[in-house]
Amino acid sequence: MGNLLFSWTNDIEIRNLGYLHDIGYGLPIETPKDHNRIGGLFLKKCFYNYWEEVFYHGEIDPSYESKSLILLNKADLQVDRCGNLVSPKERLKDIGNRHGITSTAYKNANILAKKLKLV
Repeated sequence: MGNLLFSWTNDIEIRNLGYLHDIGYGLPIETPKDHNRIGGLFLKKCFYNYWEEVFYHGEIDPSYESKSLILLNKADLQVDRCGNLVSPKERLKDIGNRHGITSTAYKNANILAKKLKLV
């Protein structure tokens, strides 16, 4: 996907970003909504180059932007929780089913999908 969107030649780093972006779920956190920030800070301590992408992924109005963050957010809205490729509409439906259509997670995912022109 990175090559397709941005002409990257080294997508091993981007693939690793995809694997690591939800690492915060495996760390001690107060609520799952904090997983991006907790994971990003953890990866910063590990000197990971893309820690900011992890920290800001899923945010609707981040104070940081990069091509890698755009790619991560687009991919996150097209891969379900089992790792299957799905349409953005299917992904949003899944988020709505799991969290509720009135949840912040669902509302923010919808806003982000519109900003990224996925829906």
